[in-house]
Amino acid sequence: MRLWCVILGWVLLLPSLAFGQEGFGGYRTYPGFRSSSGLPGGGFTVSRSGMPFAPGAMALSSPIAYGLRPGTILLHASLLNFRNTIPPFGSTFTTRGASDANGTGAVMVAFGDEDWGSLTYSIMFLSAVGDNVGNVHYQIPLKNQNWALGVGIQDVSGTGGTSGDNNPGNDEISRSVYGVVSIPLNQTTLSFGTGTLRFRRGFASVSHQVNDRMNVMTEYDSYNINLGIGYSLGKGPRFLGRTSAAYVSGGSVRGKYPFLGFSIAF
Repeated sequence: MRLWCVILGWVLLLPSLAFGQEGFGGYRTYPGFRSSSGLPGGGFTVSRSGMPFAPGAMALSSPIAYGLRPGTILLHASLLNFRNTIPPFGSTFTTRGASDANGTGAVMVAFGDEDWGSLTYSIMFLSAVGDNVGNVHYQIPLKNQNWALGVGIQDVSGTGGTSGDNNPGNDEISRSVYGVVSIPLNQTTLSFGTGTLRFRRGFASVSHQVNDRMNVMTEYDSYNINLGIGYSLGKGPRFLGRTSAAYVSGGSVRGKYPFLGFSIAF
């Protein structure tokens, strides 16, 4: 991967926060969490061993069981456009950001070891004014390699909102607890689970590793069907003594809203 790939990632990451969360509003529809999840596997692949961008499982706004490998630092950004054009093109901007698009940024850090499992903590940015929530995902260590089990909390503080700005009930607690199972089947990974609030209707995803770099996925995110494709850009320059790697993803939310994602891991 060339240096321009990393530069492109930062170009996408920083402006994405200015888009805010729009377009999914409605009582208990959790619009702030309906693009990328801010969790491991949300817009990029994760292997069973926790390696980001390696062959494995991928979803978008629903959880997978796999956590990040301890010591990993990962930056992710996603843009979603409600005008059926590739984001951010075709967006209408106001003083609050883009009125017909949304964006999510996330910083993830993983802790743990082989005996205790993998704990991933992420700060998920929801708006241009710095609104953010914390997410926690824990991959439970299992001797059985035929499946994986993860549990977590999306929006630990419960302040991310449940219905969208100016909609009734948006000030209700939005802390959502979930449990998820991922089952690898050759080059395909099936993930499914359920939880509270945001995940109370259940969720499921299927991702397929086309080759060493490309993955395709579909998911039911508790509300709609989403489709996506991801591609690993490979290794990049070293930062802070670490070798970087990058990943791009794109697809459709609800079958009509295009999204674009970019991730960098160290």
